Amino acid sequence: MASDSLVRLLDGTREVARHTRCWDKGKTLECEEHLAALAAHKRHAHELRGRDRLRQSCPSADAFIAALASRNAHLAGHTSRLLKLLDSHGPEALEAALSTALSRGAIGAESVAHLLEHSRRQQHLPPVFSVSLPDDPRVRSARVQPHSLSDYDALFRKDSP
Repeated sequence: MASDSLVRLLDGTREVARHTRCWDKGKTLECEEHLAALAAHKRHAHELRGRDRLRQSCPSADAFIAALASRNAHLAGHTSRLLKLLDSHGPEALEAALSTALSRGAIGAESVAHLLEHSRRQQHLPPVFSVSLPDDPRVRSARVQPHSLSDYDALFRKDSP
């Protein structure tokens, strides 16, 4: 809605923005508060898109995210880490790790990463790398043995003190 002195942007009957009327040709007017609110809304939508992807891939993701939220954890960081684990390990392995972490009360993306690595070691699989290696056969055939994580595994045993 426009008058001689004011321009109002409406969403139905709710005012979204208000600007002083400007008669300069091609001049753009922006309200800083409106832009900040829009940026926050878009950031929130981006976070939800990642959580939705986790929920679609792994049935236990919804309960895991709810447990994170109940602990007031920073959901964006955990979601980002879990999405990287989904991409590197696949949905089946991530689902198994999420359900195990939930059953053990080990709520956190790092706990899930530890469970995934533990599972890979038990299957004698090489570690997952997030870097791309050159096509040099000497580099491709090299295997790196990670340090033993058995001390950390003891933390998840029910019989440990």
